Amino acid sequence: MSVEGVDKVKKKISDIFVVRKAQLYALCSYYAELAKQEFDSRQPSGQNAEGEFWTSRTGQAAMRVFGKAGYDGAIAVFWALAHGVDYGVYLELANDRRHASLDKIIKPMVLFFLQDVKEIYGQ
Repeated sequence: MSVEGVDKVKKKISDIFVVRKAQLYALCSYYAELAKQEFDSRQPSGQNAEGEFWTSRTGQAAMRVFGKAGYDGAIAVFWALAHGVDYGVYLELANDRRHASLDKIIKPMVLFFLQDVKEIYGQ
């Protein structure tokens, strides 16, 4: 195979990688938004609002939960649901995780996410 042929193969592989990464990022963006919508439907953000996970005193913790998609600039593409308040870790871990919310939303979505990833890769 000529150098020109090798360069074409390398370019094709690079193009496939870029397209797949873009597809994964779009999928991660979708799941991040879906997780945020699910959280919002189960935990209202108003003052003294009673939700599935906790009773909100100020509404700040629920209002500041966010979904995010991103990539590390090289290979990894990810999505997450996170707290935007300093005490979010306590909501998740304190009292034997009685008020934990993020895992209860993300874990059921993971199987669907992985199925969608397999579709992108044709498996």
